[in-house]
This record gives sequence, structure tokens and C-alpha cells, in this order.
Amino acid sequence: MELDEPVITPRAAPARGADEGARHEPLRHLFGAIQRLASAREVHAVIEIVRQCARSLVGADGMTFVLRDGDQVFYAEEDAISPLCKGRRFPLSACISGWVMEHGAAVAIEDVYADPRIPADLYRPTFVQSLAMVPIPREKSIAAIGAYWATTHKVTAAEIELLHALADAASAPLANAELHEGLFHAQERARDAEQRLTTAVAQAHAANKAQDEFLAMLGHELRNPLAPIVNAAHLLAHKAEGRPSREVAIIERQSRHLTRLVDELLDVSRVTRGKIQLKRARLSVSDVVAKALEATGPLVEKRKHTLDVEVERGLVIDGDEARMAQVVSNLLTNAAKYTPEGGRISVVGKRVGGELLLSVKDNGQGIPNELFPRIFEPFVQGPRLPDRAQEGLGLGLTLVRTLVGLHGGTVSVASAGQGQGSEFTVRLPLVSVDAPEERGQRDSARLGAGARRILVVDDNRDAAEMLAAMLVLEGHEVTTAFHPAQALELAGSSLPPEIAILDIGLPDMDGYSLARRLRAELGGQCPRLIALTGYGQQSDKERCHAAGFDVHLAKPVDRSTLLAVLAGVSASDAGVRPS
Repeated sequence: MELDEPVITPRAAPARGADEGARHEPLRHLFGAIQRLASAREVHAVIEIVRQCARSLVGADGMTFVLRDGDQVFYAEEDAISPLCKGRRFPLSACISGWVMEHGAAVAIEDVYADPRIPADLYRPTFVQSLAMVPIPREKSIAAIGAYWATTHKVTAAEIELLHALADAASAPLANAELHEGLFHAQERARDAEQRLTTAVAQAHAANKAQDEFLAMLGHELRNPLAPIVNAAHLLAHKAEGRPSREVAIIERQSRHLTRLVDELLDVSRVTRGKIQLKRARLSVSDVVAKALEATGPLVEKRKHTLDVEVERGLVIDGDEARMAQVVSNLLTNAAKYTPEGGRISVVGKRVGGELLLSVKDNGQGIPNELFPRIFEPFVQGPRLPDRAQEGLGLGLTLVRTLVGLHGGTVSVASAGQGQGSEFTVRLPLVSVDAPEERGQRDSARLGAGARRILVVDDNRDAAEMLAAMLVLEGHEVTTAFHPAQALELAGSSLPPEIAILDIGLPDMDGYSLARRLRAELGGQCPRLIALTGYGQQSDKERCHAAGFDVHLAKPVDRSTLLAVLAGVSASDAGVRPS
């Protein structure tokens, strides 16, 4: 194919007798560019090859390489006798390069100031009088090549064809380079995203650990002063012979309230992080509801609500009795608090297919629409009523959702809006009632609550003395120790204690080490060991049992709970821990 015949140079024809090779100079530039473009793998390499070739290819005074970027054009490169538009962006519809790419057609403009497609103000500061521009490629253009002349120049068809040839040669390498770079940048973004995710997970783990440690310390620091306050209130009430003063009643009531807040705060941390183990058994739904009613009865009565309960007989679920009672209790408490005095609350339990449908409905203040998406999130509370009955941390419904989920169920809420009441519905799978478990099998070796010799060990003198005084009133023989060394001496005396109640945060030797020393030194004569501590998380309980404790109790312990534990701890098998 003869390529030199249709090709002419843009300048005046060479003088007669000039070197014939000058006529083929544009072709040599084009062939060289095509060869280099075949091996180009990056966008900037393609652009550079075109920049080096385009101007000399048509004898222009300047050239530009323009990329399409969405609805804009970007003047990526130029080679000209004076600056043009390198590095600038323009709307696709505001310049001639955009027109070329949108129409997939070349332009040849002899006078840029006479063509309505040209933004004249853009070109006035430049040398440009004439221009030619071709798209890359001709269909679905992604770029354009421009050539510019400083004097009026009538662009020839041959010059347009040369520019088209260069554009066609650059088309495939440019598309491949963009694809390659897009893939490379996508991989880079994926690696960055993976690194950010790894960092975020590590930070979340660290934050969770820090939060758990903070909550454990918070619980310990709050429970330690609470314990002697609660015990002192019990003593004052006992001395009043059943007629405690108003001040004592306030102390007892507010200390119980604070204890509940501390327990709820620590409980939601354990539950939401899966740090609890469910003690599953077959449970009568009626019994679960009864336990919840027993716990919430005083609040319902105080608020003067009418309570309707309708639970079908024979409904049995597989679950943790204490936790399921907590679910129902939290829903009842929520209903009682957010319903003005004299309201109505209903509890309905029924079978729907193979599921338990348990609903707690009230005619209280309802739930605003904006609160629905966050109603089960921690620390979220509805608007307070004037009587401030809603005092709390806003964790009850978070516990409900998490505990129900751990039991394989769901919880939902419905409300017609503010002032229209609300209804919470729990759905749980029902189980067969062919072989129900007998209640009371869990602790068959309990003894009666006889007098015991008890050693109380706590470096907080107020806590130790108040606990000892309360136990003495119950008929026990109690000695106190405020230091581990003193405890070791008393435990090894001629009349050793049958039960030792140890704090964990002791000076010089913590409660774990003290428990191990007592078992190692006393062997079979070691008293039964009870940990009474402000550290109440699951990991603390496991650590207590590993150290040799028989029972773990969190401060401040309820008097009836402590007495029940003492009644169940037999001195006759001292030194043998339950499995």
C-alpha cells in the first residue's frame, strides 16, 4: 500500500530538488509512534507518546491530549509554543473537545473566533487562531487529540487523516491502560479497605477490652461502699424491731436502686458480648411469668396500675429460668414506668403454631416514630413523664433483645404513636411437655440454716464489721480479719472457721492467692470458701472457682441470698468443692 501519495505536509511544498525524504517525515513520526504505542501499558505512557508525535505530525504550533472524566473534560497534557490549558477541567458542553467526544467526529476550524462551538474568551489569552481535533476512539470516545496553529491555517483532509491514524493507534493501548490502572487502583483500594477493616477490628477489640476492664473496676468500686451501707441499713432496721425510721427506709430503698443500676450496667456488658452461659432447662411459661410478676409487683402497685394476666396452661420453653424471668420483668418494668399512674398493663401468653407468643401491652405514653429504629439500643429512653418514674440507664430493652436472641427468639414492638400505648411481643420456640423436669432437683444436698463458725476477711473495716454484725444477728459465730496474714492465722487456730467469706481486693495477697494458700495449708480442714467481691463479671467467677472458691457472690449481696447460700454450704464436706 502506497501511503505517501495521499499525504501532504501542512506547510508549503518543499522546493524542487529538496530531499525527497522530507515528504515522508510525518509518516516516519507516525510509524514510530505506532510501534511505541503497541508496548505502552500505562495511561501516562500513551499520552507522552502522542504528545511527542502529534505536533510534528501535522506541523502544528501546539497540541493537547484531553481525557473525558464523566461530564467533564481534563486537559491532561500539551506541547505548545506557549501555555494552553494543561491541568484544567471544563464541562463537557463548554468546549470543543467535549463536542468532539460526544459526537465522535473530527473538527477542523480555520478561525476559532468565528465558530460558535468555541468559547472565545478561553482562547483570547492564547496564540491559537486555527485548530483541528479528533476523538479517541471514534465511537464511545474517551479522549481527544488537538492540534493548534498560531496563524490562520486551513486544515487539510490529509492532516485530519494523520491525526485520525494517530488516534486510532492510541485507542486500544489507552483503553487497556485505563483498564489496567483501574484494576490496579481497585486492588489498592481493596488492600486499603482490608487494612482499615483490620485496624478497626483491632481497635474495636481493644475498646471492648478497655470497656470490660472499666466496667469491672466500676462495679468493684461502686459495690464495695454499697455493701456496708446495705448491711448497716439491715442492722438499723433489725434494731428498730420491725419499725424502721423513715431515714432507714430511704437508705434501704435507694441502696437497692443503686445496686440494681450497677448490676444492670455490668449485665448488659456481659450479655451483649456473649460472656454469659445459659443454664437451660424446660421451663413452664406460667412459672416464668409468675417470677417476673413477683419481682415487678411492688412497682406496679406503687404506680396503681391494673394488671391483667392471661397465660395458656401447658406452655413449655427451653431456656434459662433466671434470664427468661429477667426478660419478662424488664418488659413489665418498662410498661409500668412509661404508663402514667392508674394505667392498664396486660400480659398474654399463647401458642401460635409451634411458637410461644408472649406480649406485654400498656396504655401508656407510647413510642414516638423517631425512636422506633433505636428502641432496643443501649441507653435509649423515651421522653420522661413529669413524675420521673423512668429513672434508669435505658438498658432494660437492650437486655431483652439480646437475651431473647440467645434463646433463639425474636422481640418486636408496636405503637400507634405518642400517647397511644405500646406492645412488646416475644416469640420463642415451644418444646414438648412429654418429660418435664421436676423443680427442686438442682440442689438436692441443701442443709438447714444452722449456726456456723464464719470468718469474714475484708480490708474495708466498715464492710467487714457490718457483715459480721448482720451474721451475728442470724445466730452465727463470726470473727473478722482485715489482712490475709491474720486470716491465715485464724483459719489455722484450734477452733477453725467452717466457712470463710473472702474479699478479692486484699493488700499484699489478693483473695485468689489467699484461697489457694488456705487449701494448700489446711487440706481437708479448709473451710468452705465464699468470694464476696465487687468483681462480678463471668471471667471473675471462673477465676474464683479456679482459685478454689466454692461460691462467688457479687457485692452488695442481698441478705436473703447470702443466708440461703450459707444454709446450702455444708461444713461436713469441707475441703471438697462442688463440681
